[in-house]
Formats: sequence, structure tokens, C-alpha cells
Amino acid sequence: MKCVKEDAENEFSHALHTLGVDIIIVLESLQRHMRDLFRFKPRVQLELASPHFINMYRLIDDVADTSFDVDELDTEELENHLTIFPVQDSVHLKAKLTGPLLTSDSKLCSIKGLGFQRTRDDGVIDPFILNETHQNPRLHFSEVINNFGGEYLVLVGIVYNINDWAQLIRRWKSKQAYQNLKFIATTAPTGIAIMFEHAMQQFDFVEWDGQRRPGTVTLDPKIINLLSNSFENIDCSKWVDIQQDGDGKWASIMLSETSIRFLVWD
Repeated sequence: MKCVKEDAENEFSHALHTLGVDIIIVLESLQRHMRDLFRFKPRVQLELASPHFINMYRLIDDVADTSFDVDELDTEELENHLTIFPVQDSVHLKAKLTGPLLTSDSKLCSIKGLGFQRTRDDGVIDPFILNETHQNPRLHFSEVINNFGGEYLVLVGIVYNINDWAQLIRRWKSKQAYQNLKFIATTAPTGIAIMFEHAMQQFDFVEWDGQRRPGTVTLDPKIINLLSNSFENIDCSKWVDIQQDGDGKWASIMLSETSIRFLVWD
């Protein structure tokens, strides 16, 4: 077993090469090496390309973030993963979900940062639509946004429901839900336009006055699904604002036919 430096164009700088060694031995050796290498406690991020190895990674301690790039992922497997690693900050999913529907009690919906990304398929794909049967219907975007209790939610290349967006804003404004929320972003698949004007007419958005909140913001770089440069130094000067009832928090929103971003100010 040896650590090899990868080519500059590769996503990762180093790779661990083995010759038929038991994967458990490899993981145990890797973890010992990392503990010896860093004097401080490292932040462990897992990137899984196959669900077959999901149970083996319980050997790794202190996992803070996990990214799944797989064809299909059962929600029960996902909940079990979060039981094994209960202190995770974020999960990034590039997969079609199967299995039981997510609820407000799901560990996935209470995680600090949650990201979904369009799958590999060339067509317009919503990862919440896989087996649309009477026994187990997928509820598209609604399944996550209506149950999310974390801080950051990012959905890229997803067909979202504008009425769910309106309900989120209403529930946040009235303090009925989303009290941990800091940021939500949704982006529609390429070539898809989602009309928002009618659903958003009910809200009294106001232009930024240049004083009540900053004009730019940088989101938490440690959240695995926020590593993109597009979440650094975001210009919010043209976004409109809305305040919670009872002189509560302010939030800013950017609306277009292809993307919506909603940011809550502390």
C-alpha cells in the first residue's frame, strides 16, 4: 500500500494505491497514518462513489462531511449512515433517492448543511423522482424543503415547486418553522424556467436601504456542498428584503426564473 501524488488536472492531489489488500486493513492503516500526520484533529470528509462500501466507513472516526456520488441511494441506508456518524455538519447527494419518504424527524433533514445535485443522466432529472408508485411516491422538492430544519440547503439542477418556496417564506416570517435557517438556494435544470411572480405577490419585499444589513456575504466554507466559489463574497446589494413578524430577523432574497436564493441575517 502506498500514497501516490496524482496529476495536476485530477480532482484529488493524492491517492492510496493497494494490491489486493483487505479494504478494512487499508482504512484502519489510513486512519492511523492521518492521526500521526496531523498534530491537530483533522476534519474528515468522505466522498463515496459506491453504496457497497458505506458500512465499511464506520471504521473511520470523526467524519464531519459526506458526499455521495452514486446512481441510487436508499433513505434507510442514509439514515443509518448518519446514526453511525452523528456529529456530521453536512451531506452532499448526487444520487436518486429510493426508500421511505423523508420526514421532519429524519436525521438528514436536521443536518446543518444539505446539498442535492442533478444526477449524471443527460435528461432533465429530479432525484426525488425515481419510483413514482402508489406505495412510495417521491415528493420532488417538497420532500426536503417542507421538512428541513438545518441551516444550509442547496439544490442544483432540481425541478422545484414555487408554492413550496412561498410556504417556506410564510412559515419563516411567522416564526412557525425554519428558525435555524441561514441560507437556501435552488437552481433549475438547464433550459427550464420556473415562474415565480404570482406566488411571490403576497409578500411585501422592500429594497435594501444600504444600512439594515451588509451588501455582501461569504457562507461557511467548511460546509461540503458550499465549496463552490459561487458562494464566496456574494453580492446581495440588488436583493430585496423581508422581516420576520414582531421585529424579528431580516432576510434577503434573489428571485429569477432559473434560481432562487434566500439568506437570513443574524
